[in-house]
Amino acid sequence: MQKIRQIINKILSNSHKKEIFQQSLIAFSIKIIALISVYIFLVYVSNIYGKDGAGILTFSMNLLRVLSMFAVLGLRTLVLRYIWEYKAKKEEYKIVGLYKSSFVMVLISSICYLLILVFFADIIAAFFKDVELGLVFKVVWLSVPFLAILTLNISFIRGFKKISLSEFFNIPSIYIFGLIFLFISVYYLQIDKYFPLYAYVIGVFISFLVTTLYVIYKTFKLKKSKEFIKHTLSKKTILATSIPMMVTSFTFIVISNIDSFMIKYFMTIWDVWIYNIAFKIATITSFVLTTISAIVAPKIAELYWWNKMWDLKKSLEFASKLLFFGSFPILLIVLLFPEFLLSLFWEDFIEGKSVLIILALGQFVNVITGAVGFFMNTTWNEKIYRNITLFCLFINIVLNLLLIPVYGILGAAIATMFTMILNNMWAALYVRKKYSINMFYIPFLMK
Repeated sequence: MQKIRQIINKILSNSHKKEIFQQSLIAFSIKIIALISVYIFLVYVSNIYGKDGAGILTFSMNLLRVLSMFAVLGLRTLVLRYIWEYKAKKEEYKIVGLYKSSFVMVLISSICYLLILVFFADIIAAFFKDVELGLVFKVVWLSVPFLAILTLNISFIRGFKKISLSEFFNIPSIYIFGLIFLFISVYYLQIDKYFPLYAYVIGVFISFLVTTLYVIYKTFKLKKSKEFIKHTLSKKTILATSIPMMVTSFTFIVISNIDSFMIKYFMTIWDVWIYNIAFKIATITSFVLTTISAIVAPKIAELYWWNKMWDLKKSLEFASKLLFFGSFPILLIVLLFPEFLLSLFWEDFIEGKSVLIILALGQFVNVITGAVGFFMNTTWNEKIYRNITLFCLFINIVLNLLLIPVYGILGAAIATMFTMILNNMWAALYVRKKYSINMFYIPFLMK
């Protein structure tokens, strides 16, 4: 007990470590709420709307996530870089212009994708050999602008260091609002297999509306009548930096979701559902990563633009230790009780046991490499990171094409695990060589 107290006192003696530690505890609590809301939502959908409703929901969420990330144009990470650059230069009022420019750019890109894709919805549905997916695609297309702008808003809220709010609207709010709609629809409307999708979209829209109003309120407070000037960076300059980040974000999302689309093409919607349930359970292993990254990302931008490289190095290495020790117990639970975890959703999901174990191992490697992506995008290494992820995407597609027809969803899991390990370790080793910063921590081998 005395030893633990000494460790905690040592952490709290450093202001940067103290902030990471305290904010991580807050974000961790919200992530627990997120997990509970997602679990209740998915179990409710499985039991009330059956295999069709659950399969349509999963397929649609993956598709919407990919499209919205493409529409956000890589601005999710870029805004953090500029917010802290402006704070370092005492030019916070420029954040107003940054939000206006970013909002307009994301809105225009989203509408462009929307107009193009709506006309091809039925053709794409025919490609997947399911004409009924035409309606699903149209609903998803219409939702892209809302989720894209919601993603942008969350980045601004993180830049304001309102971590509890950013994490609530990142996941929990969508499922909580969606559940409310589903509960109401059961009693007042006729049950339809498309209702889970409608509920998810409604959750996205409400979250978009609330976060937009909040960011406008925060930026309005920064605006000073005499001192305010239009954001000095042109949209061309913003895009020159954000496009490589967009490619990276899009590539990573595709790597995480293309297996679902390929499973749907080669197999059935039920196989997609089993795989995605296993994937969601496996991501519990990276639960700590998403929690701490929400705090570390703005901290990286802050220390980098204040040119406090020693503090940055120590903060990242401390975060890597938190990531390892926070995620390893979760990995053990997943590895020891895979059948039990799968049965919590449905007994038939037990056949995804091997898939869950493989995906969990891949997610764990993703965790122990730390916030390497945020670091590279914030420190002007976005083009290097883009090239790494593009190469890994190519490898992922080839492996999926070779393995899914032979091994089914197990082959998809192997492809995802290998690609995830390759992408993160490659980037982490690059950062270690260039900056002498360990983005991963291995006990007994590293201090």
